[in-house]
Amino acid sequence: MSNQHGHKRVVTGLAVLIFLLGVAATVRAADTNQFHLASQFDWGAAKGFFFVVESAPHGDHPASVTDAKLSIGIGDGHAWHFISGGGGFVQGHSYNVAVVIENGHSRIKLNDQTVAEMNCGFAPAAGEMLFNQPSNVMH
Repeated sequence: MSNQHGHKRVVTGLAVLIFLLGVAATVRAADTNQFHLASQFDWGAAKGFFFVVESAPHGDHPASVTDAKLSIGIGDGHAWHFISGGGGFVQGHSYNVAVVIENGHSRIKLNDQTVAEMNCGFAPAAGEMLFNQPSNVMH
């Protein structure tokens, strides 16, 4: 991650998406399945970031691993900005994922390839950075 002064920090993780299979199998059709890979944010102040794997249901079909995507939310101190990319995940495979935020530009990388990017500001949030947490915040 980086702040507005260009100090670069990169959040990377090895995302084994097997956890989605068990959860997605029991998700009701009206629910969105979201899992935070990394997060440090203040939702009300629109500061910080969160990096999630998420999958939404389709009609009467529950959320599934193959429909999952990587998404980031980035707060600039005034509003939240969102991008998503990736997908086509396969049960039992490991994936290398990263988010890079620097100099007003953010991108999601999957297996060293950029799968989504956007320009937006970034306002860091105070507090603890959390990893591998189920979500209770829907955007």
